Amino acid sequence: MEPNLLLILSSVLSLLVIGLLIAVLLIAKAWASAKRVSEQNSRELALVQQASDVREQQLHKLEFELNAVESKTESLLNEKHLLEKEIVERKTVLEKEREAFEERIKLLGRAEEELKKTFQSLSSEALKSNNTAFLELANSTFEKLKIGAKGDLEVKEKAIYYKLT
Repeated sequence: MEPNLLLILSSVLSLLVIGLLIAVLLIAKAWASAKRVSEQNSRELALVQQASDVREQQLHKLEFELNAVESKTESLLNEKHLLEKEIVERKTVLEKEREAFEERIKLLGRAEEELKKTFQSLSSEALKSNNTAFLELANSTFEKLKIGAKGDLEVKEKAIYYKLT
């Protein structure tokens, strides 16, 4: 074999070995870089998973709180409906009581008028009866006095007559 050929072959072989070494170094570097990226991604994935777990716990807590709030809201709405119903019932009772009260006021007004009329009638009758009784008593008394005065007058007339005769 020729020395040039050997030199060429050895150069090519050297170049191939150098190329392989470069390729191996590049692959090793890429592998190390990929490994670092993979480790970084694993750490980030772990952080993301941890954050996801925290978010999921928060979500469960918020869902629990939401259920509690919804339950309380439903309870308050039921209570509100019951109170509204009670208000309507009490308004109805109050209206009926007010109407009954107004009717009693009217009845008392009519009773007062009737009592006034009755009292006026009774007082008028009593006054009339007292006047009649008074006049009868006065007439009776005057009649007695008249009879007594007439008797006195007759006695005095006779006394005067006897004195004059």
